[in-house]
Amino acid sequence: MLRVAMRLLFMLSLSGLAARASDELTVYELLGPETHSFAIIYDMSTSVEGSPYLFNPLRRGSVATNERVIDSATGKGLKFEVVSAAEAQSHGLRGHPNSGQYI
Repeated sequence: MLRVAMRLLFMLSLSGLAARASDELTVYELLGPETHSFAIIYDMSTSVEGSPYLFNPLRRGSVATNERVIDSATGKGLKFEVVSAAEAQSHGLRGHPNSGQYI
């Protein structure tokens, strides 16, 4: 029943994304209850030509494990690291930081 509810929630979120024409998509997969965790697929892109970096905020208090970053055009892994908001700003993060850390 929970899986059906999650699929419905996902489908509703997709319909909202289509209306906004967003260039980001987040999919949450609940893992077994004993793990107290979930997996996230976060699909994003940038239209800033020549931009060497793309920053994804890490929610304060969350613990990230088993991260990987993939170029969806080639399927190859990309080098990434977790950086502070100050470091992200020094490398081109625009606007006011909404997180203390970024991938």
